[in-house]
Amino acid sequence: MAGNLKKFVNPRFIKTIDLALMKPLLARHEGKYKGFSVDLLDQEEDAAREALEKLLTGAEDSYPEGLRGDLHRIAELGDARGLEIIQAQAARQDIDLFPDMKTGDEDAPNKAHDPKHIAVRVFLEHPDLFDAAADHMAMLTADRLHEYAGRERGVAIDLTAEKVEAFRTAVAALFRDAFLGDYCRVGDYDDDDEINLVVSHGSMVSTMPVV
Repeated sequence: MAGNLKKFVNPRFIKTIDLALMKPLLARHEGKYKGFSVDLLDQEEDAAREALEKLLTGAEDSYPEGLRGDLHRIAELGDARGLEIIQAQAARQDIDLFPDMKTGDEDAPNKAHDPKHIAVRVFLEHPDLFDAAADHMAMLTADRLHEYAGRERGVAIDLTAEKVEAFRTAVAALFRDAFLGDYCRVGDYDDDDEINLVVSHGSMVSTMPVV
């Protein structure tokens, strides 16, 4: 299991995460597990958490690639910094996530205040908010930024869902031709008088020796 993912699904997470959240998260990939069924979470709590621990602490190839992708995305926002970004994006979108939600830290009395748990909940219940927060995190953590200028300046933008999808398709083809993989997601959001487009894509194919 990748280091950052193993750190995310640590024993404390497995013992405290709300099983009512884990069930819909795992159900997204039902039928693709090896030796695991989401129905195992319907057992008594101790048995359910034991089944969850066996799944999440086992080899990554024992559960679907889609689940690995979900957990990696959630892990990126599952810390104090991610929580701040989620809260900021919620305020921007005028979404009241939890009326009594605090900043969240290891000593918070309510386990639901744990940044990891909040990240899971937002991923499931507010996907658009989660995407916006993930985009913002990507901009903050990027080691370098690229700025591209169009052929003309001062052109009025009429951004629609169809145009964003057309842009994503064109950019995805560009990255695919550059051997950066097939994955490409484009997030768009307004920032005062600016429109931001955040493009998430794969990385250059590389090889490594196996001993």
